Amino acid sequence: MSYGTHLALASLRLHGAGIDRVVLIGVEGPDDTLKLPLAADTVLADLALVAREQGFEDLTGMTRRVLAKLRQEPARGRSLMHRGREVTFGVYDAQLAIAAALGRRSTQQMLPLVLRDAEAGDYDLLASLVLAVREQLGEFRAMPLAMDVASGQSPHRRAMVEAQAKDSLFGDAMNFPFPMIGDGLGLVDLGEAFRAPLQSDVPALFVSGTLDGRTPPANAEALLPGFSDAAHLLVRGASHDDELWLGNPEMAAQIADFLVGRRVSDAELKVHPPAMAQGKLGLLMQTMGIGRGAVWVGLGTLATLLVVALAILRRWRHGARIRNDVSGTP
Repeated sequence: MSYGTHLALASLRLHGAGIDRVVLIGVEGPDDTLKLPLAADTVLADLALVAREQGFEDLTGMTRRVLAKLRQEPARGRSLMHRGREVTFGVYDAQLAIAAALGRRSTQQMLPLVLRDAEAGDYDLLASLVLAVREQLGEFRAMPLAMDVASGQSPHRRAMVEAQAKDSLFGDAMNFPFPMIGDGLGLVDLGEAFRAPLQSDVPALFVSGTLDGRTPPANAEALLPGFSDAAHLLVRGASHDDELWLGNPEMAAQIADFLVGRRVSDAELKVHPPAMAQGKLGLLMQTMGIGRGAVWVGLGTLATLLVVALAILRRWRHGARIRNDVSGTP
């Protein structure tokens, strides 16, 4: 998945004769290291349709309005996920945080609530996302940095990314701090031969999610013409997360059929759409992995215990009254 497919494609180019067949889930093509900024806007628009069905109107509009407000004036919030730590942040912090949140289901489920609160002037949840991104970007390990710089980008890809950044709600946040951080470091670039279009006769099965904000279906679609024997499974509702390969039993069956040599054709599969957090309590429940069913069971158990406690208290008071009558105690 993801960078693993990037390596798999390099292996196909160099050692395809020794590879029988390949499954590529959430594919990152040879020239896909820099993400296309407008891919984030596309995922936001698709996520907005899901959010609308769950009571959140105009997710894209909310995003635009929150960013416009932050462009005029920084905001301040307290992150509940960081022990109430207060943080002041501006529009670029928010662009980084929202773009990152579009990648995975766990953060996609937060996003409508985060933006609704922020538009109403409550920036605490957005502050949590901002701090999480700052922590992630606060350090870079040498090996992943060298690997991404080595993969690099073609002049065409870089020009496309820079052009799209001007039109995207998120600017160049999708790729920050690349490609700038790689310029002038003196690290090895694998060159245009590494990033060139790939031609292969190895049977390949591509799997993409329609809500994948990191490796969108367009990545696979761009590679398919170079494969003489390939199929594409499009998973509606899947992000760059576990449900991309675990969310539908049919997916496992299709992959198993492919790996044993059976014919697999292009197909669309579905997974359950992300369940958006409706409030901070609901968000806490999702974070702790507590489903609604468990909550109702817990509330039922609590109500039963309360009824039992009231019955015991009533019986105890009745018994105490009888004892007082017998003893003459007022």
